[in-house]
Amino acid sequence: PPLPFFPIYKTPAMAPLMTPRPSALAFRTRVATPLVPLQQMRSLAINPAKARAMPLTECKRVCDLTGKKRNNGYTVSFSHRRNKKIQEANLHEKRFYWEREQRWVRMKVSAKAIKSVEKVGLETMAKRAGIDLYKLPYNDRRPERMQWLANNNAPPRAKNPREPKNYAAINARASYMRELREETTVLIERERERRVAEAEAMANNEPGAAEAVEAAIAAEKAAEEQAEAAPAEAEAEETPAEESE
Repeated sequence: PPLPFFPIYKTPAMAPLMTPRPSALAFRTRVATPLVPLQQMRSLAINPAKARAMPLTECKRVCDLTGKKRNNGYTVSFSHRRNKKIQEANLHEKRFYWEREQRWVRMKVSAKAIKSVEKVGLETMAKRAGIDLYKLPYNDRRPERMQWLANNNAPPRAKNPREPKNYAAINARASYMRELREETTVLIERERERRVAEAEAMANNEPGAAEAVEAAIAAEKAAEEQAEAAPAEAEAEETPAEESE
């Protein structure tokens, strides 16, 4: 009869003799394997499929000001089957302006901490959490610092890829829209005054009040057109004089 795949030890003394010894390659592989915490080793032993997806180290997601961290919860289905899940804290990389030192400090805080800073102030929240604001990464915005950077030709910052390229066209468009809004406001005000005067004339039975208002508006428009055309006429008069010289 054929021999079985696994050897059958007749006596306990024969087991060490028939057990294969580890090779040199296996020994080197075991030495190079990183140390894994005991809790992760147990989870990998239960479910080896997690070995590839589970990182050896994990960054701590905790709010710097309030200490808020993740919570253990459940996802509950319609049939009330519960599966474990982790509810992470709502953390954000946030810059706060420190008014006393005139600098921007950066921290990782939760949404509740942002509201608390707006309510009681940055220094109060940092004192409650035991944080030294001088040891945080910052951006100095003091006038003396900005003046020194301007005088010493400070190196330019990294270019913003979303920064607009054609500033001249953007400024021209903005000025045009501003003038258009001002002109529209003036026209609306004139129309409102004409209607008010017309209503007053109808109430007082004065026949020529509306025509007088329209004549005043027409005279004002003519004065504006004449003021706009005056620079063009002056340039036209200067051009033939230069040619004759």
